[in-house]
Amino acid sequence: MLRMMILVGCLGLVSGCGIWGNEASKPPPGIAKAELVATLDKIAETGKYQDVLQQLTIGLEREGLMQEAANLQQFSTLESEERVKRSAKKLSSEVKKKLAKTTQ
Repeated sequence: MLRMMILVGCLGLVSGCGIWGNEASKPPPGIAKAELVATLDKIAETGKYQDVLQQLTIGLEREGLMQEAANLQQFSTLESEERVKRSAKKLSSEVKKKLAKTTQ
């Protein structure tokens, strides 16, 4: 009886490592390099960032802009939409400059 329970338990663990496990581990694609500045500019206009936060963070990280990605993550600590807009405008300028350097 104990052997049967162990066997059933092992089969349950092994079957959980199949197709379903692979799909959950795929990261979202992130925002493309060409759209990073435009996305930040949109945030600077609207103050709304929640819908694109994860995708934008991934896009920044993929371009090696780790500090900028960290700064973006701090938007949630800002108390007002106006502060988010100002921070997004500043961040957009920084990203634009750094991306220009990498394409030269």
